[in-house]
Amino acid sequence: MHRKISYIRDLEIIEKELNDSSGGILAINIDGEKVIQYLTTFLYLDKNIYFFLEKEDDIYEKLNLNSSASFTVVKDERIKRKSKEPSGTYYLFSTTIVGPLKIVDEKKTIEDVKEKYMTKYFIKKTGEAKSSHLKELVMIDSEEIQAVEEEGV
Repeated sequence: MHRKISYIRDLEIIEKELNDSSGGILAINIDGEKVIQYLTTFLYLDKNIYFFLEKEDDIYEKLNLNSSASFTVVKDERIKRKSKEPSGTYYLFSTTIVGPLKIVDEKKTIEDVKEKYMTKYFIKKTGEAKSSHLKELVMIDSEEIQAVEEEGV
């Protein structure tokens, strides 16, 4: 197997990938010993990751605020060739954001993120009823953003 790995430093490329992605994996440390992963939709805004949880969710109860968390988005594509034979060639682009978890309680920020979230996911804005499922706003206050591009056969 041959593969080529490149680290991406261009923030414009990284932000485009994050804005085009619809879901990612949140990884958080529980009690200093166990890591749990949670698949969720998200909004990337001002170099931070925002997502909504419900207080009743198991993951919400286990959040260790101000502890480090990571959020990863992976784009996976098969490279198409003109020949009809399968090439086995692949392309991956992954972005990981690391930083402390925080509950957002500033009303203006919550409303701004809700509006942008609903626009991203094409949720019709016909009043509060349509955004009622967007409960507790949680963010990863990014300290580090890494992106890797991998291509191989």
